[in-house]
Amino acid sequence: MKPIASIIIPAYNVAPYVSEAVTSALQQTEERIEVVVVDDGSVDGTAEQLRSIDDERLRVVRQAHSGSSAARNTGLAQTTAPYVGFLDADDKWAADKLERHLAVLADNHDLDLTFSNSAIMDSQGRVWPMMNLHPGGVVSFMELLEENLVRDGSAVVLRRQAVALAGLFDTSLPACIDIDMWLRIARLRPGNVQCLPEVLTCYRRRPGQISGD
Repeated sequence: MKPIASIIIPAYNVAPYVSEAVTSALQQTEERIEVVVVDDGSVDGTAEQLRSIDDERLRVVRQAHSGSSAARNTGLAQTTAPYVGFLDADDKWAADKLERHLAVLADNHDLDLTFSNSAIMDSQGRVWPMMNLHPGGVVSFMELLEENLVRDGSAVVLRRQAVALAGLFDTSLPACIDIDMWLRIARLRPGNVQCLPEVLTCYRRRPGQISGD
């Protein structure tokens, strides 16, 4: 079965969480997927956790530690499907997330990037109360620039062609690599970014994250 969507999971020292993230990708209601985990030089047992998952749609690519931008770029190089979703290895997706995003993209050819609202969970998986949810709809480049409406890198599903036009993730940036990418895609053409109002992503906050700095 030829995949319609590639789910790219960059992973670095996330042994306690990676199985949950990968399982949430493999349990999508849209089954025409390829899931590629890029193990970015983990030394904490992440590789052992990944070896325990048996699914022909899953591939694990290992590389020397090069950073999250390089890991995402490796995932893009290793996949071919026309749609791409990014899932951080300590986050998780709702089972119908990909199906919902692909339906919106298929019905709206002017869109290049879609993102959903996210719930916040802690290191133990407890979900926090959700506040300031986006009502959904098209968002502009200026809205993305002035306020990070996407909020986390696991919320996005986009057209691969948009990355081909906007360029790969910037490996020179120490942080905010996802925001940089979304902004470059938003500049490609007006009205090409849309928020889905549903909460379809769980974003984990835990000690040691770059986003916590």
